[in-house]
Amino acid sequence: MDKFLRFITNRITIVGILILLQLFVFGFLILSASQYAKSILYTLEILSFVVVFFVLVSNEQLIYKIAWIIPILIAPIFGGFFFILFKQHKLSNKTYKRFNDLNSKRQTALAPFMGEVPIDDPFIQKQIKHLNADHWPVFTHTKVTFIPSGEVKLIRLLETLERAQSFIFIEYFIINLGQVWDQVFEILQRKVKDGVKVIVMYDDFGSSPNLPNHFDKDLRKAGIEVVQFNPMKPRINLSMNYRDHRKMVIVDGKIGITGGMNLADEYMNLIKRFGHWQDASIMLEGRAVYALTQTFLQTYRYYAKHDHDIHYDQTYDMPSDGYIIPFSDSPLDKNLVTKHAYMQMIQYAKKRIIITTPYFIIDQELQTALILAATSGIRIDIIIPGIPDKKYVAIVSEHYYQLLLSVPNVYIHKYTKGFIHSKILYVDDEVATVGTTNFDFRSLYLHFENTVWLYQSSALKDIYQYLEESMKSSVLVSLSDLKKRNILFRLYQQALVGFSHLL
Repeated sequence: MDKFLRFITNRITIVGILILLQLFVFGFLILSASQYAKSILYTLEILSFVVVFFVLVSNEQLIYKIAWIIPILIAPIFGGFFFILFKQHKLSNKTYKRFNDLNSKRQTALAPFMGEVPIDDPFIQKQIKHLNADHWPVFTHTKVTFIPSGEVKLIRLLETLERAQSFIFIEYFIINLGQVWDQVFEILQRKVKDGVKVIVMYDDFGSSPNLPNHFDKDLRKAGIEVVQFNPMKPRINLSMNYRDHRKMVIVDGKIGITGGMNLADEYMNLIKRFGHWQDASIMLEGRAVYALTQTFLQTYRYYAKHDHDIHYDQTYDMPSDGYIIPFSDSPLDKNLVTKHAYMQMIQYAKKRIIITTPYFIIDQELQTALILAATSGIRIDIIIPGIPDKKYVAIVSEHYYQLLLSVPNVYIHKYTKGFIHSKILYVDDEVATVGTTNFDFRSLYLHFENTVWLYQSSALKDIYQYLEESMKSSVLVSLSDLKKRNILFRLYQQALVGFSHLL
């Protein structure tokens, strides 16, 4: 009964019911107007065919076009209408202008760190120039610590929060109530009383399923500033495609933690949902934290409509540990910074590529890049969950595994202990990324994400050890096993694949 009450009073449920009511009323009005019904229905069908033409000539990815054209033609009466309502809409000129102004402010803040980097490798230089083009500089004077599990992250996180003297910035896709939040919240309340500025920003859609409606009010009562990213509203045009998938904690501009883990008990294995939760984060101490801070502030300024009055050392030094580029990605531009960084790393691999991702739904370009690397003699290892959190996504992912396993040098490792949620791309013992971006369409095209690019860092050894241990706890997926699926499963899978880039 308690679960039912939580479900029925949850804001996502309420918003969903209100939207369905709007659609029901709309449909009833059309169908009840019998004298005009035929003309209205014909108009809607014509609209659907016009929309199909619009989709075909658009600049969207081919797979995304197909994903929309199929449902529109299957249901032409309402297909075009739903496309107009639910596709990721262009935002207002005012919104874009504000975003561009804040992006320019971020670029200006990072400009003093831009400059030539003394690296001889031309491939690495090209990767750096690509990220520099979006005004993400290379940092040194930074200590890098790889965090191989949720259990270790919780220890590091609590220690880091305790060190705060000036401010704490927290940004997460998901915050859930539980043991982790209780410990974090206790520290935040104490720090506020000590005069530390605390800002908590979370994605409203991502966090709402497990947060009470008064969560934000409780934080404000404790003196914590709260920002809800893209707050849900009961309107038909949801604009919910754009989500804040970033996860970061920044303390005093000196320490930053980011990676795959949200603030919830399952990420730290305090509760079991999908077996053992295998995840990873990265901790930065030093100058590179400034880029994380600017990423946070760009989003914060948009929603808070004001800046903060905190001053801190922008050039906090630590002994250098390789070259570090923290960068972020946004769906509000067409840069596709993370996707293109991934493609460059895959393209320039000389010996080996290792990928960990919980979801694997890739477009034609990434698929081609991986196949070209494999057929060129590069070994590719991809580590995937043994127990998926979303079964329909796992079924779609199998389609792409099968395409890759049809070429030599590709090995798919299924993590048998549970669910692997880390997002890592590791190339040739030289360069790696750790961050929040999955190898799927939603992360690469529709989410706000953040990633840390590493070159010649001591953390690479720890990352490789983590990947090796994950593969030892996995079983290889064979092409023959995937082909044994029965015809009903295959039909269901192909139907899902047709919609996969809308999931």
